[in-house]
Amino acid sequence: MAHNIFGSRFIGHREPAWHQLGTVFDEPISAVEAIQRAGLDFHFDKMSIYCFNDNGDPVAIPDKRAIVRRPTDDDPEFRPISVVSADYTLFLNIELAQAIESLTDLWPVETAGALGKGGQLFLSLAAGECEIAGDVIKQFFLLYEDRTGNRSLQLMITPVRVVCQNTLITGIRSAMIQLGINHVGSSGAMLELSVESLRKAQGSMTEVIDAMNELALVFITDVEINEIIAAAYPMPPKPRKLIEAGELSLDEASPKGQFLRDIAEQWSHAMERQVLSRVTAWESFDMICQDNSEIAFTPWAAYNAVVEAEDYRPHRGPITLSEVLGPRAEPKKRAFKKATEIIS
Repeated sequence: MAHNIFGSRFIGHREPAWHQLGTVFDEPISAVEAIQRAGLDFHFDKMSIYCFNDNGDPVAIPDKRAIVRRPTDDDPEFRPISVVSADYTLFLNIELAQAIESLTDLWPVETAGALGKGGQLFLSLAAGECEIAGDVIKQFFLLYEDRTGNRSLQLMITPVRVVCQNTLITGIRSAMIQLGINHVGSSGAMLELSVESLRKAQGSMTEVIDAMNELALVFITDVEINEIIAAAYPMPPKPRKLIEAGELSLDEASPKGQFLRDIAEQWSHAMERQVLSRVTAWESFDMICQDNSEIAFTPWAAYNAVVEAEDYRPHRGPITLSEVLGPRAEPKKRAFKKATEIIS
């Protein structure tokens, strides 16, 4: 069940998904209609949480709430999804569809589906095509909601058509433009603002694509390639505690000395990881240049070397969405920024 689709709650435009679940539609439909047709208009509640004291009496936990999915036709149980803070703003699937409805006159609905026990929603719109370094790339607007309380609502532009868990991860990992909206306070207003920003993002997308094409037209030196990779993987600074203590303190046979030695070891490991990441990126760069002569020895090749190093470097177990939305995205941003600085 690599697709992780909740039941058969998936809908796609014209092209069936590889998992053959859900329904296919040919005519243009609204985002709200997509949610309804796919059976994604089920309900969630934010409920109080109780524990029991020594007398067996229920005691409310004031600062926490449970996100619970109500029963559906094929799953007649109340399903706890997560525990969140009391100020967490809960969006229903139908509300999210209504929020992006204005975009569907610009970009038609492409896919929609729910994952797991229904707590995760993806909804994508076809956002046209672009050409980067001679390659024609399809673009999709993607909304991703995960009601775990650990992630923000995500809006992005990606070249991946999302139809399942794995393509969702790849789509987020490949996003060109990405916005996050925290589930607190005026998140509803922020959602409206972000949707309008993405409506206007076509101009920004053109600028980003132009910048990417420029990166593929300029040859750079090994020194400049190294600058891009080093920017992606900066060496961690020496911890302030080690600077203040001095080298002699590391030899102290005391709890303080052991504490400082532990810090020094952690710093050493952090530097080793960055060195290894740089080596991996250089290896990816060499392979890209060998396999793609049209972009060899360009900033575009260097940037993509960092992307490949992050996306395909060894990791324990399957890659998770927290890794995609978190630390693994930062080296790519730093590499792209440095690459554009070099050619400006």
